[in-house]
Amino acid sequence: MNPPGQIEDEQMVRYLLGALSEQETERLDELSIADDEFAQHLSTVEDDLVDAYAKGELTGETRERFEATYRRSSSRREKVRFARAIAALNSPLPVAVATSSAVASNASKQQRHLRSSWHLLPSKFWVPQWGVAAVALLLIVAAGFLLRENLRLRGQMSQAQIERSHLESRIQQLEQSKQAAGQAAAQEGHMRLPQETVAAAAPRIFAFSLAPQMRGAGQLTTIHLPPRTAFVAPELNLELDDYRSYRVALKDLTSGEVIWRSNILKPKAKGAFRAVAIQFPASVLKPETYSFELTGLSSKGSSEYVGSYVFRVVAE
Repeated sequence: MNPPGQIEDEQMVRYLLGALSEQETERLDELSIADDEFAQHLSTVEDDLVDAYAKGELTGETRERFEATYRRSSSRREKVRFARAIAALNSPLPVAVATSSAVASNASKQQRHLRSSWHLLPSKFWVPQWGVAAVALLLIVAAGFLLRENLRLRGQMSQAQIERSHLESRIQQLEQSKQAAGQAAAQEGHMRLPQETVAAAAPRIFAFSLAPQMRGAGQLTTIHLPPRTAFVAPELNLELDDYRSYRVALKDLTSGEVIWRSNILKPKAKGAFRAVAIQFPASVLKPETYSFELTGLSSKGSSEYVGSYVFRVVAE
């Protein structure tokens, strides 16, 4: 069993695709909550995996496992849609890319042609003394020609990069203009639409508070999630505030799967008490029973389980 610092990216990919044993999966689940460095690297590996899928680079069993695993999680499907959107935005750069490719191809052809010409030169074992001098002179001329071609090709590649930069700047300006026009149209629409229509179109945030799970019956909190809720913003009340920062993992108690994790959070004052506030997309929640698993992080980097906040979601 590898220690946390020696876990390979390939093993992380198999963990993300659900291809590890139950024991290894549980170990990496705990490690992703307790070890910030591992969790950050795991997030990077997952982003690379999603980008590879969005670009069509995954094949065979890896692609099938990816689709089967990520189809079950709405938050992961959102990552795939976002990665595809980024890939589509980055794709309309054919002029600069084609120019760079043509320059590189031209350089490769020039070098192959020169190498093939050297094979036609006579061998020194049978060329007379004056012939050796002629061959040396020819090599010097060829080297000068190659140097000049390299300088010319470098100039072409620099020009292609400049054109690419200008094209990217132009695309960014067009995107900003489009966003500004959209915002102006939205503001004008708000002035004309009835108040009820504006309120219905605005994103809705559902906020609530939870206390730590207590022993005994009757302690389960039921959340009635309103329709068209865009984000959920719970506050987790702290009995004791013994840590400088915290992390939260949202666990589906029906499947046992951790479906969402927070970044490092700082507690905030809430009257005479302290609380940890989080926010995530409402699409992550279904009519199920869930638990927020709270972990405290000390100044020395160690982590400790603090408590669970169990609740049930009911759709209205």
